[in-house]
Amino acid sequence: MLDETSQCAAMDKQLEARLAVVRGRFSTRLTERLEQAAIDLPRMTGDQTTSAELVAKTYCWIHDICGIASTIGFGAIGQAARACDSVLLGPYRSRRGLETEELNDLTTHFERLRLAAEAAQCGTDASRGT
Repeated sequence: MLDETSQCAAMDKQLEARLAVVRGRFSTRLTERLEQAAIDLPRMTGDQTTSAELVAKTYCWIHDICGIASTIGFGAIGQAARACDSVLLGPYRSRRGLETEELNDLTTHFERLRLAAEAAQCGTDASRGT
């Protein structure tokens, strides 16, 4: 019985170590993508094909973030991503660029997401929603 308990404890430590690596990678990639999104934001407006393509690309990775973030312990990031997702959903479905108000909303939500990602990299509990 004692041997089983120590085996379980060792497996828990291995799982936590693996999860820490996943969280670190996730956080780093999110920061990189947010930097790219900041560059792409002004080009997401208008009727050009490029605008709609950027909206679609951004929506897809933000939607992925919504599902992944909370699963790996980043509740605040998941909530911020859902706010971005809700702004992008209509333009994505309509296959169009953002309108001015949508761009303003998305810019605000991206900033909140960036701050949550920054907090996650610092390892604060607030970034994990705990």
